[in-house]
Amino acid sequence: MIRLNTVFLLLVFLFGYKTAYNQANKRFVNGFASKINGNDFQYHSPIPLATESLLVRATDGSSQMEWLTSPLPDNNKDTAIIIWLAGIGSSPGYAAFDVWVNKIIENQCYEIGFDTLRGTVRSLFDKCSGHEWIASDDSTGLGAFIYETLGNRSQMESFKLDNYQRRLPDTVWFEGIQPGELFDAFRFRASTPAAMVPGGLITEYRLSKSFPRIEIVYHLEKKLVTEPEGIYIAFPFDLEGGNLAFDVQGGEIRPGIDQIPGSANDWNTVQTYARIYDNNKQLILSSNDIPLMQFGGINTGRYKADAKPASLYRYSWPMNNYWTTNFNAYQMGTHEWTYTLTTSADASQATAARFGAENKVPFLSRVIPGGGKDQPEDKFSIFSNWPAHVMLVDMKPLDDEGCLFMHVREIAGQKVLFEPETLTKTYSIQMVRCDANGNILPEANSLLSPYESAFFKI
Repeated sequence: MIRLNTVFLLLVFLFGYKTAYNQANKRFVNGFASKINGNDFQYHSPIPLATESLLVRATDGSSQMEWLTSPLPDNNKDTAIIIWLAGIGSSPGYAAFDVWVNKIIENQCYEIGFDTLRGTVRSLFDKCSGHEWIASDDSTGLGAFIYETLGNRSQMESFKLDNYQRRLPDTVWFEGIQPGELFDAFRFRASTPAAMVPGGLITEYRLSKSFPRIEIVYHLEKKLVTEPEGIYIAFPFDLEGGNLAFDVQGGEIRPGIDQIPGSANDWNTVQTYARIYDNNKQLILSSNDIPLMQFGGINTGRYKADAKPASLYRYSWPMNNYWTTNFNAYQMGTHEWTYTLTTSADASQATAARFGAENKVPFLSRVIPGGGKDQPEDKFSIFSNWPAHVMLVDMKPLDDEGCLFMHVREIAGQKVLFEPETLTKTYSIQMVRCDANGNILPEANSLLSPYESAFFKI
């Protein structure tokens, strides 16, 4: 598919090579076998057998055409040469166009459609649920980089915002696909006023090969700017009848609903995840780097007490310099941050909490030297009988007491007895319940109430 991002008259002619040459050399592929959409055009070709062609014109905005090539040869080669003949006519002068191959990328979990003019995702179709997660009326796309500048800083100090400008990147181009054993990466590069140099913004979409998991990685060479500025990343999700929720320190809340009355709701601090869900499915978004999110829209300057989200959209807020007390006047240099999302047919809070915690807390490992080649391997699981809906928040050894001090939380809204055991007779454990300071609670038991946090010494 060719998408034209030029205001000029642009003519492109494609000709099929229907000769025996393609049969003789299996590396060459007919670049134009049939039309999907576009205007048929008769053109006197310098190649006698090449008589079929397509035409696309654009005087402003953008236009496109789409076609199929012949099937790629099944010869176990990593590359093939696709041949077509193109003619470009532009009356004002320079004209640019993009060529996009296979605009829909898919694996066993998702079909993803990219907008190559913006470097964003315009479609995220969940094969398991049959749901399209991107809102149909969205105008920017998933992953859109939005750069905001203010006409003056005093308006924020006056609790309003009426003099501002928001811009998408000026120029975007597709840089390539990097296949991998764990994921395939699709990389776009863009120019933005927020960057030091042209092409100073890189957006990489990583599609997992084994799990329903997508990572979006941003790399920005940030320009030093002391005038008020901010950056947002768009996540225009939609789910009819769906709900928004995110976790805070110790539990989950719905923005604008479960908050303390009068508390800040233009933006919120997300602990490990934010999700949209109904009774049958959910989409979970987590970031280990960027905690600030705005729910329902870009709410900067709204300043409306107890306001509720206007939609299921969410906008991450990686950086700004709007506040002048206890903050730097600028941000500059190399910045990199990542978002991770997944979908699930299990719409429970427990599934979201596990995903958020697993994404935020790295898997810990330690190399322990052996005591000699004749020493038997000593390995075992410390605990058994650990309820699946009890999450370990933190744990540390207390050397002076010879015990482990742990913080746990029930995440499924169910009562449960928390009485872990060991899997081996060689070791035994004794567990007592404590307060947050480690003081033993003699009258307490191991029963956890729904969503309760508790502390134990083992």
